[in-house]
Amino acid sequence: AASESFCPPIHEDDIVEQVQGLLEHAAVPAPIVNLGGDEVVSMEQMLSYIESLTGLKATVEEKELATWQMTVLDNTLRKQLAGPCKVTWKDGIASALAARYPDLVSQ
Repeated sequence: AASESFCPPIHEDDIVEQVQGLLEHAAVPAPIVNLGGDEVVSMEQMLSYIESLTGLKATVEEKELATWQMTVLDNTLRKQLAGPCKVTWKDGIASALAARYPDLVSQ
């Protein structure tokens, strides 16, 4: 049986906005900061949302040695140093699709 894979997606706009805050805390040795979003969502939820926006149907095949499993990162330090994300995962996916594949977005 397939298992859900969860991750904290982060939008490119949030990365760009947070770089300054992260650079202000640069040090030697370098602090290790996980770059992930503030919302945890499953890959299956993201695929379902993409399907709803595009009208396409995704087919996912899980193999015995699948590397599908994602990791939920601890983003506490990133939020302390650079602030929270402003783009929700749904808004991020919708804007990325609209920017890169405008002919696929049906809404």
